Amino acid sequence: NIENYQLYVCLAQNANLKGVPVAYCLMTSENKDNLEFFYLAMSKNNNLTQTQVAIVDKDLTNVDILQQYFDKARVLLCMFHVLKYLKTRINMLKIPLDNRMNIMKNVRKLLYDNDQMSAIYLEEIKNNSEETDFYEYFEGNWFSCCEMWQIKHRKSLFNFGTDTNNHIERFNRTLNDHISPKMHISECVAKLILIVDDAKADEMNININLKQKVYNYDDSALLKRFHSQITSKAIELLRKQNEELKHEHYFIEEIEESR
Repeated sequence: NIENYQLYVCLAQNANLKGVPVAYCLMTSENKDNLEFFYLAMSKNNNLTQTQVAIVDKDLTNVDILQQYFDKARVLLCMFHVLKYLKTRINMLKIPLDNRMNIMKNVRKLLYDNDQMSAIYLEEIKNNSEETDFYEYFEGNWFSCCEMWQIKHRKSLFNFGTDTNNHIERFNRTLNDHISPKMHISECVAKLILIVDDAKADEMNININLKQKVYNYDDSALLKRFHSQITSKAIELLRKQNEELKHEHYFIEEIEESR
């Protein structure tokens, strides 16, 4: 917008694993005071203790404040932003291309490592970044908080396989399609309200479609019980399988184990 306000958005992942915007704030900058105002307003209107996982990029100011207000949640770093930031940093190193590629390769391996090879990957990073301060930087700023970005630390969390901020990136693309930098702040707010209303309508239609699914009288007991919780494609496949079973002849033969 012309006035150069920044839009800060918080999304939640719903039961359909879809990102749903739940809070917005227009800020002149994402400084500590503005972020605290935003999260304080959220905490007054929502029970933030129910949130178990929060995913952010590596903005230390935001991470510290998030931990303060979402005190029951594990704060994770977006994998995409971790790799993107480190790749930019590695590309700036004044060392041969092969060395830079080897460093990045071992960073990726560390991301997915389950503890068996960490020491080897770290040694490779150290050897390939000799005569630079990258290894000390990586060890002090990234490996020291590896529980926030390594996959092995997420296996027991309720993040349902979501390891990036793709939900919010997708929503931001929608905003960019409708909101122009040449608009005034009042025009941007009006557009945002329309986008939010459209998102609510889409979500409502999805829920209505799920609830409106009906089963046939000859459907299996399994399908009758779970029809409202699965997709139309899954219902179609289950019905097809059930129909095939009606025409299949089979018997169970118990074979005595030879001793």
